Amino acid sequence: MALTVATWNVNGLRARMALVERLLRERAPDVLCLQETKISNGLFPFGDFAMLGYPHAVAVGNAGYAGVAIVAKQPLDDHIEGLPGDEHGRLAGARLESGERIFSCYAPNGGTYGSTQYAYKLEWFTVLRRWLDAREKKSRPIVLCGDLNVAQTDHDVYPGATIGETTHTSVAVRRAYAELLEFGFADAFRMLYGEKIEYTYWDYRAGALRKNEGWRIDIALCTPPLGARLEACSVDHEARAWRQSSDHAPLITTFG
Repeated sequence: MALTVATWNVNGLRARMALVERLLRERAPDVLCLQETKISNGLFPFGDFAMLGYPHAVAVGNAGYAGVAIVAKQPLDDHIEGLPGDEHGRLAGARLESGERIFSCYAPNGGTYGSTQYAYKLEWFTVLRRWLDAREKKSRPIVLCGDLNVAQTDHDVYPGATIGETTHTSVAVRRAYAELLEFGFADAFRMLYGEKIEYTYWDYRAGALRKNEGWRIDIALCTPPLGARLEACSVDHEARAWRQSSDHAPLITTFG
């Protein structure tokens, strides 16, 4: 059974709801994972998504900060609402009726290099990996997607950007991300396109989108059972260019 999963850091769901609706109407993924919803669980628009054909949802978040969600056409069970001890709303999970496990993930930004926020970011990746080890297996069909706030290699950052010891490119943060991959995940985009230059985030300032000065930090990771079914993984540049869109583009991945 084919499965299309879209992931989008919307940078505020209330501000982008009309664009999310457009994405669902025009792209019609089976599942949409959202990050940075900035909305509390009690205010999440479950009814609006149901009217759009996505009646099944899990949402985690607090007003004005972080927040993740999954909305789907088919039933969801075994809901996950956050990592242990993390009150920021950075992980949502559920299992589809067809058996695939979906995670919507919003990793910490990290503030400035060497800060307490940066230390929290490194610890957060450690907690996520330990939690996955205790709960999941790479032999299961799992998709973990979202804004992971890591540029894994220098190919994931536009030429001229500051790299080295930054919150997104430091040796330590790349190691933390690599340890997450060692659970059994593969980067769907890299599986298909190798070292192709592609970005998913462009700052609103200084004409970054026009100059294609971007970062590839929105990722779809999959375990071997879904890697064997991988058919497509593409950045929706058109949606990033929509009026008043998020500074992130949706990433859409299809499994056969």
